[in-house]
Parts: sequence; structure tokens; C-alpha cells
Amino acid sequence: MRELHRTNLLRATDALGTAIAQYALPLIVLAITGSVSHSGIAFIAEWLPRIAILPVAGALVDRIGGRTILLTASLLRALLTVAVIGLLLLHPQQWWTVIVFGAVGGVLAEFSFLSCEVIGTQVQSGHDVHRIQARQMQIDQAALLIGPLCAAALVAQHPVAALVAVTLLSLATVCAAPLFTVGRPQPNEEHPPQSPLKSMAVGWRMLRTPVIAWIAVVMGAVQILVALLLASAPGIALHQYHKADTDLGTMWTAAAVVTLLATSITRRGIDRWGMTPLLIPSGILLAAASVTVGTVGTFAAFAVAATAIVAGECAANVVLRTMRTLVIPGHALGATVSVLWVIGLLPYPLAGLIVAVVPLHVLPAVLAVCGITMGLAIVCGARHLARYWHQHPAQASHPATTPKLAAATPTPARDTNQARTAEPV
Repeated sequence: MRELHRTNLLRATDALGTAIAQYALPLIVLAITGSVSHSGIAFIAEWLPRIAILPVAGALVDRIGGRTILLTASLLRALLTVAVIGLLLLHPQQWWTVIVFGAVGGVLAEFSFLSCEVIGTQVQSGHDVHRIQARQMQIDQAALLIGPLCAAALVAQHPVAALVAVTLLSLATVCAAPLFTVGRPQPNEEHPPQSPLKSMAVGWRMLRTPVIAWIAVVMGAVQILVALLLASAPGIALHQYHKADTDLGTMWTAAAVVTLLATSITRRGIDRWGMTPLLIPSGILLAAASVTVGTVGTFAAFAVAATAIVAGECAANVVLRTMRTLVIPGHALGATVSVLWVIGLLPYPLAGLIVAVVPLHVLPAVLAVCGITMGLAIVCGARHLARYWHQHPAQASHPATTPKLAAATPTPARDTNQARTAEPV
């Protein structure tokens, strides 16, 4: 239990630091240059390297260990942030330093994120996986709720104030990481350490497993809907409903609060009905909400439908992340999770391209059509997952890497039995 609390602490400090940096960098560039296009460049420079580095990050986490990677990435991010703060104080107009920080800091953020994912998986027992995943998602959503508010308030005081907060949170992660007892994986005779390239290939080959393949399909469909909503919402709110940025910010804040409630409801639903029965209602909710977003005539109804989409995504992700944790073998955990995250993040630049190409007045119709299509894909994927889930020979176990933690964690066989008992057939 103590290890779990430390895991949550690591995830909280890392997620909040990443959220503040993610929202602060475009604001800093905008404050320095006054150019919206430059702030867009900052956004692109942060996200494209993050997507590109994910497979490599997962392979290195598998090979070196989550704690070592987390400690290194957090320390490097703290040092990088201090350097950027110094450059901005000496040369306030050098906005390109923020762009460089966005690119390099985004890469380091993916390393630390995947490390937290792997560390969290190593302390989970099969019976409590969905509860732990729900709690970790609540931490992520809380960071997404607090991060933009902190970033906006700090940048309003001084452009480097937000970077100081990122530095402090990174140092907090560095101080907390050595307390964690799960370190580098021990040698495994059945699955010896591989080179990063071979480990990446293992992650992609895991998609041949039916359960993981359908998890990827459902996750991709869910993220396409959310990405298209996030990319199109500012333009729709501004030009169709004539609302200001503050109204849109209030909508996203309310949506983040609802996701915390949706996570708790999903956790209790898994306790009662199991995992696979919850995916079909999530798909139906996402499809109905997407159609509503594209057809409503008031901003209030638009905000309610958008919140429903975010809540449906949260519920689906609790189920998908729990399944992922139970079925991915320990030797390929980081590599496979990174591949799934690549699939989950690719819809975001795709959504940006759609918004850039499609006329604004056509976007609501595109959302409606996309909602119906992706909703059907989610329901179809949920039906296949329900079939393959119970045919899967055994859920993966992720044994601890130190005697201390191993003694406090149930054996792999018991974890598997508990997982199957909790999931009704």
C-alpha cells in the first residue's frame, strides 16, 4: 500500500508539471511575440517529437527500468527548465528558446509518463487493477484541470513563473523517485534483455494478439472523436455561438470535473458488471453526444454534449487501460504501451489537419458523421473484446523486481485467478 501511495505521488507531480508546461509554452510565446502563428508553432514543436519518441521510450523503459528512466528524465527536465529560465531573463525576446524547450521537454515528458505507467503496473494486483487505473486516471484528470489554471495565472504574472513551477515539480519527482523500491528489471531467462530496436518490434508484434488489437481499435476510435472535438471546439464556439475563450475554458473545466465523477462510476460499474459490458454503453454515449454536438443550436447544449463526449472517453479508457494492464506481458509492457499511445495520439494531428482543411460551417456535420462511424467501431470492437477476453489464456502478471515488494504482492497465479473471478462470463 505504501508503494501505491508513492506511485500516486510520482504520477501527480509528473502529470502536473507536464500539464503546466503543455499549456504555458504557447502562452509564453504569445506573450513574447504577440503572434498566434508562433504559439501554434510552439504547440506543434511540443507534440510531434513526443509522438515520434514514444516507441523508443517504451523500449528503453523495458530495458533499463521505470525508476531509472523517471529519475533521469525528471532531472534533465529540471536542468533544461532552469537553463531556459536563465536565457529568458537575460534575453526576454528570444522566444525560440521556448520552442526548443517545448520539443526537448515534450520528449522527456513522454519518458517520465511511460515510466510512471510501468511503475504503477508493477505494484498492481489483479483484483484491484481497475480501481488503481481509475485512481491514476483521476490524478491525470486533476492535473489537466489544475494545470491550465496554474499556467494561465503564472504566465500572467511573468512569462518565466510557469517554468519555475515546472522546475519545482520536476525536482519533487526527482526527490520522490529514489524512495520507490521497484528499480531495474531483473534478468529473465525466458525473455532476455533485447536491443531497443528489437524491443520496439516486440511492441508492434503484440498487436497481433486479438485482445490487444481490439483494444487498439477501440482506443483509436475513442481518441478520434475526442481529438476532433478538441480541435474544432474553439472555432465552433467563437464563430457559431459567438462565445469568448473564457466561456470555452469554463466548459473544459466543467468537463474535467465530470470526468472525475465518471471515473468513480466506471470503477463501481466494473465491480458490479465486469469490464466488457461497459464499453458498449460508452460507444453509444460517444456516438449520441457527437451527433448532438453537430446539430444543437445553443452553446449550453453544445457544452453538455461535449462534456458527455469527454465523460464517455474517460469511462472507456478506464476499461481499456485495465484490460491492457492485465494482458500485456511484463517483458513487453513499456514497448506495447508506447505503441498503444502512438495509436491514441495520432488522431490529434489528424484532427488538426481536418480542421485546417474543412470549412468551419461544415465541421459540426463532420463531427456528427464521425460520431456515428466511430460509435459503431467502438460497439463492434467491444463485442469482439468480450469474445476474445474470455478466450485469453491468462492475464499478464507484472511481478515486483525486489524481494521487499515481492513479499507484499500476491503471486502471479493468484492475481490471474482474482482477475478472472472479478470478471463475470
